[in-house]
Amino acid sequence: DDGEDSDTDESVEEDTAVSEDDVPVDDSTVVDDDPATDPDMPEEEVDVESDSDSDVPEPDDLIDESPDADEELPEDENPFIFTAVEPESTFGIDVDGASYSLVRRYLTYNKYMPPIEKVRIEELINYHDYDYPVPEAGALHPFSVTVEMGPCPWYDQHDLLMIGLKGHDLLPEERKPSNLVFLIDGSGSMLPAARLPLLKTALKKLVDNLTAVDRVGIIRFNDEAHVMLDPTLATTSGKTLMKAAIDSLTANGSTDGGAAIQMAYDWAAINKNNDGNNRIILATDGAFNVGATLTATQLKDLIVTNRNAFIYLTVLGFGEPAELNDTNLQTMAENGNGNYFYIDNEKEADRVLNRKVLGTIFAIAKDVKVQVEFNPSKVLKYRLIGYDKKVLENEDFNNDAVDAGELGAGHTVTAFYQIEYVSGMSPYLFAPGADDFVEVRLRYKPPESTESTMFDTKVTAAHYLSEPSENFAFASAVTEWGLLLRDSYYKFDASYDNAKARAEAALGTDEWGLRAEFVTLVDAAKEYDN
Repeated sequence: DDGEDSDTDESVEEDTAVSEDDVPVDDSTVVDDDPATDPDMPEEEVDVESDSDSDVPEPDDLIDESPDADEELPEDENPFIFTAVEPESTFGIDVDGASYSLVRRYLTYNKYMPPIEKVRIEELINYHDYDYPVPEAGALHPFSVTVEMGPCPWYDQHDLLMIGLKGHDLLPEERKPSNLVFLIDGSGSMLPAARLPLLKTALKKLVDNLTAVDRVGIIRFNDEAHVMLDPTLATTSGKTLMKAAIDSLTANGSTDGGAAIQMAYDWAAINKNNDGNNRIILATDGAFNVGATLTATQLKDLIVTNRNAFIYLTVLGFGEPAELNDTNLQTMAENGNGNYFYIDNEKEADRVLNRKVLGTIFAIAKDVKVQVEFNPSKVLKYRLIGYDKKVLENEDFNNDAVDAGELGAGHTVTAFYQIEYVSGMSPYLFAPGADDFVEVRLRYKPPESTESTMFDTKVTAAHYLSEPSENFAFASAVTEWGLLLRDSYYKFDASYDNAKARAEAALGTDEWGLRAEFVTLVDAAKEYDN
């Protein structure tokens, strides 16, 4: 993240910590236009390697050559795997929705197709919520599992297997106290209206949703760390202090986050609530540079060490997608057992800060892994769509030392497998009374535990629907769109028109208007896809 020169008129205020004697100030004036920039070179751009050792499988005898044996298989997409050679497939649910917001920004604001590397299909799917059953009170496990089979819309010789998870909702009285540290990028490049001013508005809404047992500290960083508010309880007077501290945030200078993130973790550890939620919320518009304070390896070690001590990291990205090192920010969140969100407008800020972040703060399960075993007498080959960097070794399913993703209260996770059956079976239809086609296994840990629990469910003919559910129809429409955005090797007969028609027929109640918005994004992608 490169900062603007500190002599910019709008950003020369000195930072001061807020005390109980201070009076809240008015919201900062929104800056409408980006000022001219003369960015400094960062001392070190951190590239934090993922904590997962999983890689996309290399082509070998496990892998089918479809759709064209004469073409070289892509290295960045999961391939088809022959069931007779490897019947099991394992992945972590470590998935965010940032890619969807990035794609939306490219299509609606920049008005051109997003770079392929920004398109992560699992994040496009999981940006949306799905109406899966909520676990009943007192259920053995904190989330439900829904499985459904149906025709593959973009290839009529294959089926799709959909796996959906739904976490239980928490009542207000069930919420545990939160110990939060807001770690805010205050470099000069955060000055534009869609960055720091937007963040300030959203953070104050988040403060309104906290309770008197929650605690918040605020640190701003540019070329050094600035204490804006010592850890403070969210009582009525405490919320007044929090909002005053947020209003006083300014943007100037360059970026050196090393000392600030160390301070944030120190605060979180000192005020740690062993019976609550402990989390850093980092907001930045670029690569998280640590200057001379920490190396990339030291930063990763710091994040992982605190993750293992149950202090997690959520990352909020702002600004122009082309300037945002979202891979780096995503990896930081993954290593911190947290989530990564990209915020492109006020509506998204409200959705994320007042719904998604609160949900992920209240994690109900961590290190959630899915293992799917296909019956080789029924399934010839299969392909996991998306999750290309979330694939785990099959033996890691039972290894509690291997990190995977969190599931927040009320959240959903959805995944698709594309399947081809063995010769002699109907192209896409379960035979009545057939044996199990698939076994889906789930493994997770309670949030404060180091030991996992496993349960499973079977997929049989009863799970096949020739007329798919609304969940299946809409999620498969998003998937088809993602295959086209990526110009996927495995897109087969995918089309924008088919994805749009299926989505329009599955809008449902659409509380936030996001499904209707998706239809407009399909049209935009079709227009710009030359």
